[in-house]
Amino acid sequence: MYGELTEKKTIDKVRQAFDNYESNCFEILLYRKNRSPVWFYMQVAPIRNENDRVVLFLCTFKDITLFKQPIEDETTKGKCFYCSMFMFLQSQL
Repeated sequence: MYGELTEKKTIDKVRQAFDNYESNCFEILLYRKNRSPVWFYMQVAPIRNENDRVVLFLCTFKDITLFKQPIEDETTKGKCFYCSMFMFLQSQL
């Protein structure tokens, strides 16, 4: 869901991708039902049938909030954003 801090320009680019049947990707700020902000890396791709007609869109969302804003907790308190990001990536291995 869009919110007050979602960039109008990004919203327009998303609409344009759908209107023009284009593949594209975006970083967009959306909001949960409880109105908390979440950053997503969004990919849009039209799916075509055998007649080359767009029949639906595939949309994927990857939560990138951690990379867009520092999150301080007991393990990252006082550390820079890039240190936090490095620690997160290492924990995923």
